[in-house]
This record gives sequence, structure tokens and C-alpha cells, in this order.
Amino acid sequence: MATEHKHHERLSLLEGEEILHTIQHHWLAGVTTLAIPVGVLLIATGLYSYNAVGGGFTFVYTGPRFAPDLIDWLDGALVAFIAALWALLGMVDHEGHHGHQGAKGQQRDRWWLLTMALVVIGLIAFHASGGQLYVIDPAQAAPFHPFNLLLLLIILVTGVNILYLIIELLEETLYLTNRRVIYYNGATLIPHLIEKQVQKDLMLEDVQNVLSRTETYLQHWLNYGNITVQAANAGPPISFRAANEAKEMQQRIMSARRTMLQQQTDYSYTTLINTRVYGDNVAAPPRSYPYAVTQIPSFMRWLLHDNPRIDAAQGTIIWYPHWIVMVQMLLWPLITTGTVMVLLLIVAALNLALSGLLMLVGVLALIVCGLWIAYQIEDYRNDRYVLMTTTLVDINKRPFGPEKRRAAGLGTIQTVNYKTTFLSALLGYGDVIAQTAGQGGAFTFFNVPRPRDVAAVINQYISLYRKGERDRSLDEALVLLRQFHADQQQRGELK
Repeated sequence: MATEHKHHERLSLLEGEEILHTIQHHWLAGVTTLAIPVGVLLIATGLYSYNAVGGGFTFVYTGPRFAPDLIDWLDGALVAFIAALWALLGMVDHEGHHGHQGAKGQQRDRWWLLTMALVVIGLIAFHASGGQLYVIDPAQAAPFHPFNLLLLLIILVTGVNILYLIIELLEETLYLTNRRVIYYNGATLIPHLIEKQVQKDLMLEDVQNVLSRTETYLQHWLNYGNITVQAANAGPPISFRAANEAKEMQQRIMSARRTMLQQQTDYSYTTLINTRVYGDNVAAPPRSYPYAVTQIPSFMRWLLHDNPRIDAAQGTIIWYPHWIVMVQMLLWPLITTGTVMVLLLIVAALNLALSGLLMLVGVLALIVCGLWIAYQIEDYRNDRYVLMTTTLVDINKRPFGPEKRRAAGLGTIQTVNYKTTFLSALLGYGDVIAQTAGQGGAFTFFNVPRPRDVAAVINQYISLYRKGERDRSLDEALVLLRQFHADQQQRGELK
């Protein structure tokens, strides 16, 4: 029950939507992802500890001795560990993992490991053959030497990075619901302060095929692999790398798709017969709005709109960019205005010979700044994103000038995703991307408030629209059957 509540906190589910199955990354993905950062952390920690007790380095050759000591054995163990990581990275398909580790990144990591191993082997050979490398002098101990402070900073940054990667690996999940396949990637270090959210989803009815791949023997033996969920009409797929029980997830997705399509067909047939043949009244499913409207006080309506604006009768929703966008747009005009005012005060205080002319120039500059501020405010108020029962519209209008309007039918939209950054998650805004079929490309709603909820309501509208399309197709089939029945009666074929 607690797990289900956690899922609901992450996702905005549609009306009647339930989570059927979830998968996450295999533990081996964590090993390969954390190998380099953990190695950096261990090296930095070792160097700091060694320097803090007075350790130093020297290259003095005292003659052959070929007598390995404890340091040599520790270096040998480090070489063995590096070799194991090098082999592991070669056995694990890491292409595309987390969106920042491609095939080039994997090869780069292996080259780094190989270089480190060669350096350590060279040090072992030099020390074992009689070279002096390490000198410890307690009198030279300086835990807070500038170099050691730098090492402490590296340790801190690397530790935070490792913590973030671990949280990201634990949070990155592929969900299967009775309506969608959802990819969620979120990492939270400090709630509402240091966090990010990325969500991609596909409606089950848009799923064309699901590919599960185990490309190495290690993946086959440990029962994990890569999943690619391909949309119809060549839309962008959802990919999930190093997934636990990838084959089972593939089977569940296809089974859920068949079940959903069958339920839709049965429901549509039943509804069609009850309404068109027997005349029963079936209530239309209600439209829900899973978020609160930001109400703007009346004295500020000249500056900001209610966000979003909802016309429940028409089923229309209008979103405006988050208020932070207006703040960014007004930043330079306000700074310029403040600077001009300060200069005017200085001129008035100094009573210069040309103060009259300078004051006139300053007043004109203030007028220009005022017009600049008014232009930016109007520019912000004119940009809007409109969701209607059949259409998605992006309106970008310049003040007193040209307007760019782009529209797409809800039937052409394949996926609706959203993403946030650390700053945007803190302030409650993000981007919503609606991918359309064909050459139209994607609609991007930039910097809208509560992007997760915006994506959820767009998906709900798409679901209702497609249901209406199925009903219209069935209506046409019913008209055809009625005409066929009438023709049979005219020909006397019915007894």
C-alpha cells in the first residue's frame, strides 16, 4: 500500500488508470555506472589520508632488490580490480544508459581504466626493482594544506555525485498501467530544492511493438536486458536499458495492450447498441482537471492571468508561461530603469552645468524604459497554450504585431512527455513536449506551471478524443448495417 502511494506521488494517473507492473535497473547497471566515480573517490581519499599523515613522493633509485612489500601488494590488488572493471564494461551493453552514457562514453571509460592500470603497473615495477616512491615524515603532516583542501573538495563533490547517481538508479522506473507505458526518471537530493523529473509515456493503443534484447551472455545469465517500446507511425520510442526481467515486461505490455483493446471493443459495441438501437442515454465521461488554478488578485489582472484559464462548458484550457518567465523578461528593463534613476539623482545632487540637458535625456530614457517594460509585459501575456476537445494550439504573438499560431489534432499526438530541472522543480514549472506523427514535429509548452499535471490532462483529452473516434467509426458501421437491412427488406430477402 505504501509502494502504491509512492507511485501515485510520482505520477499523475488518468481517470480509472491503475499501475499493473514496474521494473527498474539491474544491480549490475549500478556497478558499471558507479565504477569511475567510486574509483575517483577512493583515489582522492587515499591521497588525502596519505598526505595528512605526512606522506610524500620521491623518485630515488637505490639499486635492484626485487622485494615487493605491502604497498606493492596493494597496488597489485588495485590493478586486479581495474582489470575486472575493464572486462565488466566490455561485457555489459551500456549504450544509451541514463541518456549520458553512450557507446563512446563506454569506450572512453575503458581507455581511462587501461591507462590507470598501466600507470600502476609501472609504479609496481619501479618500486619492486629498488626504486623509492613513498616517504612518510610525521613532521610534514598538514591536513589543511591547500592541496589537501582541494582533495577534500574533490571528495565532497564526488561523494555528492555518487549519492545522486545511486538515487537516480533507484528512482528510474518503467511503469505499465492499464492505459499507458510510462518511463520515469527522477532524482531528489533535497525535496523541492535539488531534484529533477523526466517522464515519457505511450498510450497502450499506440504501442506497435516491444523489443526485448539480451545482447551479451552476462545479460542472458543474469536475466536482464534492454527494452524498446516502439510507437505506431514511427513516433519516438521509449527505451529502458539494463532492465530487470525485460522479457517478462515485454510479455506484460503486449498482454495489457490486447486486454485494453478487447475491453474497448466490448464497451464500444455495448454502448453503440444501447444508445443507437435501444435509445438509452449514456452519460459522457466527465473531464477532470487534476490541479488547482492559480487565482490572480483583481488588482494584478493587468499583469498576470489566472493560470490556467478553464472554460468547463467548452472544455477549453489555456495555459500561460510561469510567472518566473515574466521576471526574466523584465530583469534588464528594470535594471536599466533603476540605473537611469540613480544617474538622474546624482546629476540633480551635483548641480552640473549641463544638468538641464542631462535631466531631459534621463527623462527620455525613462520613457523608453517604460515602453520597454510595457512591451515585455504584453509579450508575456500574449503567449499561450490552448487545449481544446479536438485540438492543441500554440500561440506566440508579438505585441501590436505578427502572430505565430500552430495547431495539431489530438488524433495526431502520439506521446506527451514532461521534464524539469533542479531550478524549475523548485519553482514549480517545466516543459511539456507533445510529439506528433509525421513531419510536424513536437509541440513544446515551455515553462508551464505543474508540467506533470499538464501532461496528465492532455493525455486524458487524447484518450477521450480517440474513444470518440472509435464511436464515430462504429456509428458509420451501424448506418451501413441499417442500410443493408433496408435493402434486404425491399428485395424481400427477410422472412
